[in-house]
Amino acid sequence: MSYLVLFVLCVGAWLMDLVLQAVYYFGTSPFGLANIARDAGGYFAESIYYSACFFALFSLPAMVALAIDRHRHRDAELKTLMPGWIYILHASLMALLITVNHADHEIFRFMGMHYSVEMLKAYNIFSNTTAFVGDTLRTDARGAYSSVILFCVPVIYLTLCIIFRKRICIFAQNKSDKVSPRILTAIAWSGISLLVLLMMNSFIKVDDMKGLGWHPSRNQQKVAPYFIALIEDIRNSKDSQKNTADYSKISEDINRFQKSWMDEEPDKNWKFISNELPFQKTYQGQCPAALGNGQPNFVIIFVETMRAMNLPDFNPEITEDPMPFLHSLVTGDNPIMQKHAMHAAWFTRYLAAALPTIDAMMSAHTGLPAHSEFTVSSVFVSDRYPSFISLLRDHGYFTAFLDSSDGGFTNWSMWVRRWYEQFGDLMTRDDKVTIKALGDLILERRGKPEPYAITAITTSNHIPFRVPEGGIQPPEDAEATERIKYTLRYSDDQIKALFERLDQNDALSNTVFFILGDHAYSLDEVPNISGIGGNYDTLRYNVVWVPLIMLSDLDGIPRGHQGVAAAHTDIGPTVLSAAGICADNSFVGHSLLAPKPHRILVNKFGNYLYREREDTLIGIKGFRDQLYKTSDRLEKHDLWKDEPDRVERLKGEAERYRRVLDYAYEMHKIPANQ
Repeated sequence: MSYLVLFVLCVGAWLMDLVLQAVYYFGTSPFGLANIARDAGGYFAESIYYSACFFALFSLPAMVALAIDRHRHRDAELKTLMPGWIYILHASLMALLITVNHADHEIFRFMGMHYSVEMLKAYNIFSNTTAFVGDTLRTDARGAYSSVILFCVPVIYLTLCIIFRKRICIFAQNKSDKVSPRILTAIAWSGISLLVLLMMNSFIKVDDMKGLGWHPSRNQQKVAPYFIALIEDIRNSKDSQKNTADYSKISEDINRFQKSWMDEEPDKNWKFISNELPFQKTYQGQCPAALGNGQPNFVIIFVETMRAMNLPDFNPEITEDPMPFLHSLVTGDNPIMQKHAMHAAWFTRYLAAALPTIDAMMSAHTGLPAHSEFTVSSVFVSDRYPSFISLLRDHGYFTAFLDSSDGGFTNWSMWVRRWYEQFGDLMTRDDKVTIKALGDLILERRGKPEPYAITAITTSNHIPFRVPEGGIQPPEDAEATERIKYTLRYSDDQIKALFERLDQNDALSNTVFFILGDHAYSLDEVPNISGIGGNYDTLRYNVVWVPLIMLSDLDGIPRGHQGVAAAHTDIGPTVLSAAGICADNSFVGHSLLAPKPHRILVNKFGNYLYREREDTLIGIKGFRDQLYKTSDRLEKHDLWKDEPDRVERLKGEAERYRRVLDYAYEMHKIPANQ
């Protein structure tokens, strides 16, 4: 009978937690959207399974304690009773678990990260953790203090357990009168043990790099209870502490960065404001005029997982072109280009400055590489970074963002709503929907007095590379390396439809189009080097090398092939330069209207890529460095053993750059727009 009581307490707590999770998964975020816009039901089902496992896991100590207590008593009557301390301890533990899970939901809702060591470490360094968490829980889309009010649920649960203790015991006793206590004991033990075993099977894995331990997948990290993230963070905490930056000589590093940036910048009217703000610059002198008549329009299309290595205009080893329309724009052979006197510039050494999508989009908008350890969009949510879009908006531009991804769950929608005037949350994996919405918006803006800047991000060309209905389908047994050609072709067809529609409506003039990849993706093209062969964290060419194509009828846009290394951090300076805006900013990139060689840094959770004019250094935690000539676009010749002095010099430069960047993030040295 007593085992059934513990089982009832466990199930009751899980049902209470289920109610709170339903509010989390199906409620709205603090930014007006469903917290998980796409497949909320699927994530909810995963989450309640994981939480059931953890409630069972936290019940095991009480059941073991009860088993030990039973063993001590020979009296049959005493064996049917449960010591009060076990009952109260178990109920209190269940209430605590509900409380922690709820707090974690609300932190994740706002910051996109678990309330665990990672978050505590970040906010202990950057701000007052307690105050930040308190502010987060007080501020909620469902109404002021609603998150705090929901903490009444675990209190109510514990109160009911205490009030109805005798009734719960009587209920269990009555059940044991009808069914053998041994059968009920077996049911309780089996149910809880099965859930615990299922949880172990889901989370305890053997990893080639780390061995046996907790290695949750990306989705599991999002939906699993707080304790999974806690365990994983504890595993990594020692490694993180080893990488704590030393800012004792940061002033010297800042001076070095600022000098190098000025050496790379063609327009010497830009000046750094002070050593106090590492990246903040002001323009001294007359700002150059905007391109064209008045201010030009901007249309920026980020094509999901668009890899430069798949396109012959960027990778000379490729002969088959999956995006023929885009190729015709690049070469200028397309009749639309000729009709509207448009020309193209394409950059064959362009890199995603961060990855995956959320980090790439943050970097492209803020003009800054990612922090060396933390995800900027989640960890630094209390900051209000300016973007080139917010600067355009300050100067009279209409701004809109069309998002086909799940902006709520990736924490992206919060930033978009800060920067853009209009946010279209399309929630589709069909590029036809996204590109049609883009065309509708462009045509809607015709005749309006203010210029516009519209950004769209597609999703059809995303792993596992499935072509939407209506597109040319790959063979059923095609591998991903083959399927991606078909999804790229589908994206190409939609871009073609957009340009044909704009051509028919005479809506192509006085506009600069940017077509680029958000990031690339490894399909096992890179051989395994010293244990490195995974995806994003490798920072090899197959995950960071993306196309950039600029199209316009305006003079001042570069023409033809551009071999200068460039990155997402250059988008903002390029757009503002074309718009004739010289507002103070903290962008580390440079305008590509007059391309000039400059350094590029890509950070990804402790790993980095550092590129100079001639050399590219890749540093992966726990493994040797890799050195390639920048001209070796496919990175076939690793020179790390042949040129150790060059490796050390580049490593020193990269570490200085990373220290300045991390210092600016952590010490709040990136000012918002005034």
